[in-house]
Amino acid sequence: MMTRVFPRIIFELRSLGGSFILFSLLSLAAVVAVAALGGELLDVETICFEVASPLVAAIAVGEWGQVKADGSRDIVAAQSRSLFSWVGMRFLTVFLAISIFACVGMAAACLLKSNLSFWGALAHYMPPALLFATACMLLNCLFVQEHTGTLVCCVLCIAALVSTSLLQLPFFELFYPFSGLVGDFSETGAANKAVLLALSLIGWLGIYAVCKTRRPVLET
Repeated sequence: MMTRVFPRIIFELRSLGGSFILFSLLSLAAVVAVAALGGELLDVETICFEVASPLVAAIAVGEWGQVKADGSRDIVAAQSRSLFSWVGMRFLTVFLAISIFACVGMAAACLLKSNLSFWGALAHYMPPALLFATACMLLNCLFVQEHTGTLVCCVLCIAALVSTSLLQLPFFELFYPFSGLVGDFSETGAANKAVLLALSLIGWLGIYAVCKTRRPVLET
């Protein structure tokens, strides 16, 4: 299986181009700069790795994980047994690549901030990053217009940032992607991350359904 997966990952990595590397390096530099220049009162773990880095991951998937806007989609759908496997491989390549840069930023921030935990930062990063990146991939499968997924996910992030007052509602904190911004939900923190991961799984069920129902143009 690895003999088939690895060449596909290499192919997808080559297709990302230099713009992806530049985008990733700039986001990494921004995280390191915030960690280096931010004072002790700045919660780097939350600002950089629960809010900024997941948004960066969503933008990366939205821009470099194109599906319906990709001109080769119909060719892949006609020649491949499963369009879903191609979509999953593209998502996996982009998400893992941008997450590696995020992990490098976490390691650098831990060196600059003695009170910062790498595993804690990773736990803050992964659930919201996976949720927003999955949402971007689903939108990429639904819309032929480029940048649609990026635009919608950016709007959702902004809406989440300005809707902290809704945390007064029962159970809303379980679905809030940036729980670290509004205090320490020690009792619901694990449940919140589990709900975000469950929503990501539901998003992938939607992607699977779209891939199964969408027929390539070459078949008609």
